[in-house]
Amino acid sequence: MDISNGSSDKRLGGKDRLESARADRSVYKGQGVVMGKLTAQERVFEITRLLYENHVNGLSNKELARRVGTSEVNICRDLAVFERYKWIARSESGRWRLSTQFGGISGQIIKSYQKAKLALVQEEAEYLSAIQ
Repeated sequence: MDISNGSSDKRLGGKDRLESARADRSVYKGQGVVMGKLTAQERVFEITRLLYENHVNGLSNKELARRVGTSEVNICRDLAVFERYKWIARSESGRWRLSTQFGGISGQIIKSYQKAKLALVQEEAEYLSAIQ
């Protein structure tokens, strides 16, 4: 589904759809500034992207608001949700960064893949022993 006009385009994968939506909303990649109003849901993804792209130095509310193209009030509301889920933390300098708990999500995904891979290897061994 093409987010910008509601038309269905099954050829686009998740990342491609997001890139398409960004292009339709005229994201100026050189500055990381979004030119066009995003929905609250889109802001969550945009904030996440900006925080992982700026993880070392972090970002302030003001910088996030400018880059997302929304008010600091909206950013404060959005970050309160991130904070409630422990997905962000303040650095020593007071700037926002993704938290270690957020980073742990990738570790859980890797563990799931490892379990699935092990199960497939075991099943493959059973099949191979049955045909010999």
